[in-house]
Amino acid sequence: MDMELVRACKRAQRLKSRTCVVIGVRDVERIPIPNCKLVHEACSITAAIVWGKEGERLSAAFIKAMTLMNPTEDDTEDIALEFAADLVDFLDSYDSDISSTMSKYFIAEIAD
Repeated sequence: MDMELVRACKRAQRLKSRTCVVIGVRDVERIPIPNCKLVHEACSITAAIVWGKEGERLSAAFIKAMTLMNPTEDDTEDIALEFAADLVDFLDSYDSDISSTMSKYFIAEIAD
């Protein structure tokens, strides 16, 4: 996990009494699609999320997403920013605890 995200979450916790959420886009990668008749590339995006309340244990997750894009487009950064904004909107749309939302809508994969 990116320790800068952890530090940012800890700083935000001191300012608010609510659960703080910090999202950082880690990787954005364009991937050619071999043997495909489409004239598109895949864009793989990985976001890291850290959340928690002050005095409680922090939680963290990685979310991976993929989208298709035109190979002539040069807007991978824009796509990454849109993904992060959409993720914020998604998490804000649920009144439940973020941990409950994450476990309900995302697949947990435990690393060895």
